[in-house]
Amino acid sequence: MVRFSDLIKREMIDAPQRKHKPAGQEEEKERPREGGDEVETSPERGGRGGEIGERFISRTAPERPPARSGEGGGRVAAPITVQATRESAARALSVDDFVHSQANSFYLSIVEYIEQQLRRVIEDAPIEVAPGEKIVQQLIEDPRQCELVGFRATLGDVSLDWLATNMANVCVYSLKLAHGMQRHSPQELRLLGMAALLHDIGVAKIPEAVVNKNEAFTPKEYELMKHHPQISAQLISALGDDYKEVAAVVLQEHERYGGQGYPRGLRGESIHPFALIIGMVDVFDALVSPRPHRKRFSPPYAVKFIIETQRDHFDPRLLKRFVMEFSMFPLNSLVRLNTRAIGRVVRINSTYAMRPTVEIICDSHGRRLGVPQVVDLAETPLLYIIDNVDPDDVPD
Repeated sequence: MVRFSDLIKREMIDAPQRKHKPAGQEEEKERPREGGDEVETSPERGGRGGEIGERFISRTAPERPPARSGEGGGRVAAPITVQATRESAARALSVDDFVHSQANSFYLSIVEYIEQQLRRVIEDAPIEVAPGEKIVQQLIEDPRQCELVGFRATLGDVSLDWLATNMANVCVYSLKLAHGMQRHSPQELRLLGMAALLHDIGVAKIPEAVVNKNEAFTPKEYELMKHHPQISAQLISALGDDYKEVAAVVLQEHERYGGQGYPRGLRGESIHPFALIIGMVDVFDALVSPRPHRKRFSPPYAVKFIIETQRDHFDPRLLKRFVMEFSMFPLNSLVRLNTRAIGRVVRINSTYAMRPTVEIICDSHGRRLGVPQVVDLAETPLLYIIDNVDPDDVPD
């Protein structure tokens, strides 16, 4: 049976060597993917259930939990607004640190800004870019804040507008990845950030009945959906010469490294490198975000899915950096070890992404420890992470 950690070691990075297992120690069982036993990609399936044009449909979709009032993640007309969910989102973060509360508020303000711009596009009003530029500048100037906002983005929230959250998440994830690469100028980061922030703005021009459709697209509907990069690029180009390159990146965000994308079927170095970044984190966000017809993937299993099924869609050098920088277990996230103990990630290992330092807060029976124990997983090969943990599942 192939372990997830072994897969990452073999495919992406050189993980520490494991010590020989003592005789009789139980072998780790492969955990089914969240959302069903098998997940397939199908460009002609499903409406808002996944990334536009990259549908992730479970063949054995799990039952959805009972819907809350107003739940459903509708597009711009969703009855629950950002303002109405600030308090519940702050509770979902479940981190008392003020910096994290500030990051949560900032994240919700990004979603709110995008909601406003989607409404303006529907009303044929021009995009207001000045607030967007300020958002991107803040994420550029404060990598730590970008990291914390990225952590908030991975928590998901079905009560927020799904399209606005996707655009916000892709912006934050793209800049988080670029910060880790440490080779881009502030001007280049601004280009990446603005392109990511507005990458799906053209979806607002497509009929909502098509965008929010949960069953398979007809061939005509699918071709209509595939046109949204051109619409987005046109809307952004109309903002003036300063946004021509932003529009060019947005036009290519659904192109894929192996030539599988659209609208032009570009491949390899002919695709703008920032379009490749946006396209990759867009797929990741589609997997880790909750959808009406399926549960969200945990970040590690989303990464596993991409590696197993779509590695030829992305530049292998970029994909390796993605695994390393996202760490799959963000700082302050909660994780479950193979012993069933629960810990909080307190330090990320830039060399071995699967092996951060964790602070054990609950034992294998779910009991809170009086004194948390800090463990460097890179130095303890018999311990490893098997999953993320929702903050609500941690005993008080």
